[in-house]
Amino acid sequence: MSEEKVVLLPQREIRINSNYAMSLISDYPRKSLSSSELDTDVSIPSIERRSLTTSDYFQKLTKSFLVTPNVLPPNCRYIEKLNRGYLVVIEDPPCKRTIMVDASLESRRTSLLAAGKITDEEYPVTFLDKRPYRFNVALPYLIFLLYIQGNTVSCGEVYGRVSRLTGLADYLLKIPLPNISSDQYICFGDGVNKKCNSLNHAVENAQNVFWNAVFNVDYTYNITAYKDVPIVNNYFEWSLMSQKDPMFIYDIPWVKWKNNLTEEIRKLKDHAHATSGEQISFKELEEVFVRPISTGKTEVLFPGSKVKQELMYDIAQGIYITHNDKDLFLHVGDQICDSKGRKLFINSFIGMGTSENIRYIELHREDKKVLIYKFTKKTSKYIFDQIEAARYANTATMKNGVEIKPNDIIKIKRLSGDSYGKVQFIRQGRQYGHQAKIGNDFHIVENLEGEIFDIKEPEICGKKLKLKEKYLFIRGSENIPLFHASLVKYDGIDINSSGNMIAMFRCTDRVIGDQALPLAINNIDKPKRYSILDKSEFKISTSPSFRCGKRVLMLRSGTNPTQPANTVFYTPYGIGVEKNYKSQNLKITEAEKHFIINDTFVSESYDSNINFSIGEKVIAVDWRNPLEMLMVKTIVGFKVDNDIGKIFFILTDKNNKVSQVEYFNTNTGIMNVGKVRKIVNEINGIKAGTKIISKGSSRVSGFPKKDVNIIIGFIIDGGTQEPLVLCSNCQTLWFSDLETFELVKYKTKKWDKLQHAPIDISKIKYQPGDIIQGVTDVITSGGWFVWSQMPGKQFRVTPVEYLISYADSYALDGKLTTHTLLDGIPNPRLTSGQLTEMGTVNGYPNFHGGFTRCDYSPFLIPNEPRSFVNV
Repeated sequence: MSEEKVVLLPQREIRINSNYAMSLISDYPRKSLSSSELDTDVSIPSIERRSLTTSDYFQKLTKSFLVTPNVLPPNCRYIEKLNRGYLVVIEDPPCKRTIMVDASLESRRTSLLAAGKITDEEYPVTFLDKRPYRFNVALPYLIFLLYIQGNTVSCGEVYGRVSRLTGLADYLLKIPLPNISSDQYICFGDGVNKKCNSLNHAVENAQNVFWNAVFNVDYTYNITAYKDVPIVNNYFEWSLMSQKDPMFIYDIPWVKWKNNLTEEIRKLKDHAHATSGEQISFKELEEVFVRPISTGKTEVLFPGSKVKQELMYDIAQGIYITHNDKDLFLHVGDQICDSKGRKLFINSFIGMGTSENIRYIELHREDKKVLIYKFTKKTSKYIFDQIEAARYANTATMKNGVEIKPNDIIKIKRLSGDSYGKVQFIRQGRQYGHQAKIGNDFHIVENLEGEIFDIKEPEICGKKLKLKEKYLFIRGSENIPLFHASLVKYDGIDINSSGNMIAMFRCTDRVIGDQALPLAINNIDKPKRYSILDKSEFKISTSPSFRCGKRVLMLRSGTNPTQPANTVFYTPYGIGVEKNYKSQNLKITEAEKHFIINDTFVSESYDSNINFSIGEKVIAVDWRNPLEMLMVKTIVGFKVDNDIGKIFFILTDKNNKVSQVEYFNTNTGIMNVGKVRKIVNEINGIKAGTKIISKGSSRVSGFPKKDVNIIIGFIIDGGTQEPLVLCSNCQTLWFSDLETFELVKYKTKKWDKLQHAPIDISKIKYQPGDIIQGVTDVITSGGWFVWSQMPGKQFRVTPVEYLISYADSYALDGKLTTHTLLDGIPNPRLTSGQLTEMGTVNGYPNFHGGFTRCDYSPFLIPNEPRSFVNV
């Protein structure tokens, strides 16, 4: 058996020696990926996350987990240090408090007056004029259980007692106040989220928030519990008795809570997902390195203020400093030199609250002396100059002998897969050799294995990108056929903080401005959900309006009436629009301007362009009147009805009968693509009026050998490789299918003898790719698209208006089949056997019989090459 290769698995670890404690990511040799057995107990540090002197680490550990505050909050009867924060029990002595109540009390006052419990003199009707109502009530001992994390009360409970606490097994009472849940948790509201400067301050703030709140009727569980208890079951009597004899609180039959104090402490810890402080996890030991701890000193927030806040070590792990209009980011662990050339390492930033309030900087000199300097402009300038001179190393050598320098892109070799990183700078480490800042991590260069990665023309999505060249940057191409895209210039390769390669692009749109668009590539050969097209693969529309399928929209720039240009892009598989604009319906005046140009109606799209001119021959699709539908008509004009927001095609037949077809509705934004089709009388010498009879070799469904049909004309606006042949049975053939038919010319003797088959639309069965429309209760804007979810399975339908947004669908059941008709000229029919043999592909319809193949489409359509466009 061959020996398994030793592999290195990265592990987080903490190393402590007599001088330093370090949080590291280290490589551990293991026998195999599947083995948890270490091949050796030697680990190789690869990333230093943070280092402290050993004494500093243990001091922070002790303060973080083992020590309670030196000064306890007022009336504190119990405090427990948890793994995250503190649990505090406060016992407030009996007192009278004024509470505010926002509730409807009119009926309660009326009933108490009728019962003689209160009088008009005590509570006149004018008392009800001012809400919230104020009542001064006597209260027994109140027990607050508070969980405090980061000097903020996260949650709390409140109970009553008629005597002081004597032990953790003591009983607890409900108190008849609102704003308390059924589990006795206090509804503090947002006020309790205030960041306080100490634990004592947090306790004080929480109690103030509770008593200053306006009690409402959101939580009335405790009020309901006291409905049969005299006096305290209403605020009126409670307040009156509190003034006459506040000692009455010792005679009230208070409602006992089901748990004692110990049980509630346990419940509160479970609720907060906190554990006792002695249970310290590895994660918490890691957090000690960066956790702020108190210096034991305070300072005023700003000169002249009387408010003092506690100074904290490690308030930040890095800060920006500015000098001579240049920014520099300082990191804990950076090295500078003093005036005598001795090395100093930045060990801690000391301040209050956030990195904006840094007051001091702590430095460790190489002889282990600790220096603390006030963080002034003079200190900042000195450090800035020293960092530029002393922090950076020009080069360092990796474990495999490759020399690296700042701005190099490194391909880092890892077991879990290669990653990429850009060297920001190289500094001298406190413990291990050189450290290269790559992303958010400091890699130990001497333990690093990799190679310098150089890309001048990276290949992404099959494109070799060239600097400053224009491309179409497509986001989320799974949203085809309508998706977000931007016209961009390629701006080079970078690396993000996660070690992923980034191709940088910059928008060229004048409204958006010079906005950067990073494109992350985990593996440069396997891009994620995006696409890049070069200038030969897309067309920029000259109009801000666009048609996707039957849906017509216009881009607008917010409230600005100016219509943005160069923001609509036609690609082989869909339409890209710049996402920073709104897509809205057109107004009728805009539609007339955009679509009717001279004597022509035009509408561009990615899959087919609509172009109808006055004088052209067409057919108007109407399956409610098949005979009329087969009559060729001529376009004589276009009618714009401003009152109802619609555009109509005006047609005449050979008998000069005038008709109109609604083609665009600005209210729905639907263009009835497929309702009017362009037709010609002759192609390649074959003319309309020719009768056709299927030969024995013909396999075209709907044209049995016994039937005779007449060619009505040739439909030429499908955008497909072949025109469709429209026949007198209302069905179609591909032009090449005529090779399998006997052609009988018009007005010959044989032609006169042959009787053509009658129209029977019941024989035209639906198939994937059809557009149908309801005739009664299943009518939708634009109709329904028939497709196949899986080959050989039941067909499904999706509303046409959903094709550009999401694929909500329904089974093509008997109801839909019975209550619908075709809504366009159908492609040639296929038997189930032919459909199975042919197979299916993913695609979208152009509503003129053509389809765009697209792997992102959820719709399966027949794999008929003659029906494909953009090929």
